This record gives sequence, structure tokens and C-alpha cells, in this order.
Amino acid sequence: MAEASVTSPGLNPAWVEAVKAGVNPCPYFSLLSMRIVDLTPGLSHLDIPVDPARHLQPFGMVHGGVYASIIDAAGFVVTNAHVVIG
Repeated sequence: MAEASVTSPGLNPAWVEAVKAGVNPCPYFSLLSMRIVDLTPGLSHLDIPVDPARHLQPFGMVHGGVYASIIDAAGFVVTNAHVVIG
């Protein structure tokens, strides 16, 4: 999958890249193979390539915790992008 371009107005592209560089290698994101792909005002795009050995529950479907994790992370990333510091 090709990465989306981060050139939207309202978010500094250097800041977006710094967020991705700081968050993507964090232990929890690494545990789930989760990463921020794109971040624009009001939209965050995260990705988890499903690994059957790590992400499936006993009945062969993606575990609900994986869904909950990506929803939680996407919501945090997109809302945190609007926090005014200072």
C-alpha cells in the first residue's frame, strides 16, 4: 500500500512527520504492528496489517481488542492534533 501524502492545510507537515516518527515505534504500536499512515485536520489514518499468528481470536476472526486499539489510537491522534499548547 502506498503511503498517503501529508500536505493538508492546517497541520504542519514537519509536525505530522515528527508525530509519526515518535508514535509509530512506541511499544504498543509495535506490539500490534500499528502505524500512523496519514494525519490531516479531522482525519487520522492508521494501519494494522493483520498477522494471523498475532491478531486472530480462536475462531479465526480479528480479535476485538485489535479493533478497539486502532479506534482508540485513531481517536487520540486526530483529537490531539487540535490541542493548542500554551
